[in-house]
Order: sequence, then structure tokens, then C-alpha cells
Amino acid sequence: MLSRRKLGSQAGSAEWRGIAFLAAVFSVFALFASQASHASQNPDFVLGYVTGVLERSHGLLGFDVGFEGEFLVVDLARKPGMPLDTIERALLEIDGVEAVRIQVAGVFASEKRQTERPPVDEAILGKSEAGGADGGTDEGDEPSDDAKYDFISPYQMFDSLIADPRWPHFSVIHQWYLDEDELGRVGSANFGESFSLVRSPENRFGQWEVGFQAGVFSVFDLQADSNDLVNSDFLIGLTATHHYGDFTSMIRLYHQSSHLGDEFLLRNPVDRVNLSFEVLDLLVSYDPTSWLRLYGGGGVIVHREPRLDRGILQSGIELRSPVAFGQGFIRPLAALDMQFREESDWDLDASLRVGFQIEHPYLRRSEIQVLAEFYRGRSPNGQFFERRIETAGIGLHLGF
Repeated sequence: MLSRRKLGSQAGSAEWRGIAFLAAVFSVFALFASQASHASQNPDFVLGYVTGVLERSHGLLGFDVGFEGEFLVVDLARKPGMPLDTIERALLEIDGVEAVRIQVAGVFASEKRQTERPPVDEAILGKSEAGGADGGTDEGDEPSDDAKYDFISPYQMFDSLIADPRWPHFSVIHQWYLDEDELGRVGSANFGESFSLVRSPENRFGQWEVGFQAGVFSVFDLQADSNDLVNSDFLIGLTATHHYGDFTSMIRLYHQSSHLGDEFLLRNPVDRVNLSFEVLDLLVSYDPTSWLRLYGGGGVIVHREPRLDRGILQSGIELRSPVAFGQGFIRPLAALDMQFREESDWDLDASLRVGFQIEHPYLRRSEIQVLAEFYRGRSPNGQFFERRIETAGIGLHLGF
């Protein structure tokens, strides 16, 4: 077994580094907020705001926006399930947008200026003509001839699980191990993403997508003289996703393997475990409102080394404030992820994250989240999977 690690001479300086890091994060946010009132006419600001309106208010994905002269040009990958007039009205209300031109798969569909806003009866008429050039497809209609498949898209239909410790994304986390003999204060540096390889047009049966995930999750001992790498987990997998209404389901086949850091292994007499396994799982996400998400599912380990028990269950809840604060740039959020594994006699592994998301228009589609976290359960770090741990921390999480 490993010996208890004492606090080194670097403990004080490391604490100050952590404080300086958090101060830098809040300073950046303060800079964003102070400039917001002067940026409403900036083209990048306007395009970021337009992106938010299209994604959050209208649920659209797979589009490009830009200015061509006085026109805001929106190029949609497919016809939306609503009249284009509805979208135009919303965009023309944005400060800095004087005229809107909408295209569908590069083909001209509609054009409006602020002085050409149609009266209410024309908007109602637009709904009845939704299948035409100026409208979307009615529910139940087959996609039109110009509906196309999306290939190699940066968007994914199944949103990231905020509190899942092993969901691929970019993050830096400062963690404190509670009542742990071998580790006290660690840094977690992780990177990865989910990508769409091909996405179908939407029809009455919903929409499907095939994609992949890849990620690396690393833990460093901040109390060691050289901040030793303790453990790295590598994840790669294929996904098949289907979206219909408020439900999104994903079947995933992924591989995960684990490796000890060389410096940590040299300093500590630990029995190395050649942990490697493949999991086939199914997750279903339900979004009844814009501020609530529920999900659940389970999986089975199809191949493993060493011989692990196969069963896995997972569920969770995510809450996003319907109101953003700080001039609309800070949105509080909270998430709880719960996992149960046959290998640990179905004991609960709970991950709780609470914090806020920065939503400045300059960020466009990127997400920046500052989250405090608490974890209690089986160690997610592969080489230590037999141990049960408690950790607390604070981290910066990025999504693209």
C-alpha cells in the first residue's frame, strides 16, 4: 500500500495559485460584463445574440449566420418546423438587425426588412403555408427535396451530462480528497468532445445521428514536488442518437483504459492494474422545459480486464435557471449524476455540481461553466476503481 503523503513546502504557494486562478476567472467575467453595454452594435455581438435566439428560443441547430451588407443572412441546413416569418420577426427585434434574409441549404427562401414586417393576419397565413418557400414543414410531413444530411457537424443532439465525471469535455478542476490516505490535493485536467459524423433531416419519425466521443481524464498530485501524474483514463466510442419531441436517446459503445503515471509509480509501491473494458449502454434524456432535464439508462460491460461484474445503471437531473443574471450573462445551474455498478454491489456513486454558466454573445456557441463539485462513491480513476472516495472541488468547464 502507499504511504500517507504529508503536506509539502509547496502547499501554501499552491493555495495562492488556486486563489489567483479563480480571481482571473472572475476578472475575465467582469471584463465581459463591463463591455456589454457598449457592444450591442458590434457585429460579433449581434451574431452571437442571433445564435442564442435561434438555438435557445427556436431550438434550431445546423445553421450559419453572417452579414452581407445590411442583411443578416441565416443559412439553415433544413426547413424548420415553424413558419420562417416567426423566425424573421424574432430576429428583426434584435438591436443591430435591420434586414433578414433566410436561406435553406443555400437556397433563397425569404427576405424581410424592419419596414416590411407583416401584420398579424399575414403571420397566421404563413402558418397555413408552412410547406411553401416561406414556411417550414408541418408536423408529420416528409422532408422536402432540398432537405439534406449534415456531415461532420460540431453539434451533437445528445447534450453533455454536466455532472458525469467521465463525460468527454474540456475542464480543469482543483480537487481536495477527504479522509484519503494517499492523496490530499489534486488537479484534474481533462479534454475531449462529442462530434456528429452524419445527421439526418427531420421528419415525422424524428431525427437520427451517428457520432463519436473521445476524451482523456488525468489526475495530478499537487502535493508532490513535481506535481506527479497519478492516473490517466482514455475513452473513445461510437454513438447512435435519436431525437423526437422532448426525448433524446443515445446508444453508445465505448472503450476505456487506464494508466498510472510514471513518476507516481516510481515514488509509490502500488500494485498496477491493467484496467481495460468496453461498455454498451443506452441513455434517454427528457427535457420537459428549457430549465429541467431528466435522464436515465443503463449498460453492460461486454469485455473487461480484469474480470469485472457487468451491470451499470445511471440516472440524473439537471437544472438551469430560466433567468440569467448580471445583465443576462450569468445563468445558475445545478446537476446531480447517480451511477450504480454491480461491481460495487450497486452502491451509489453520486456526483453533484453547482455553479453558473457564462453566456456572453462574444462566446457564440461555446460554453464556459464555473462549477463547485462534490463526489462520493467508487473512484472514477481507473487504477483505483476498487476504492471508495469523497472529493470536493471547483473547476472551469468548456464546451464547444
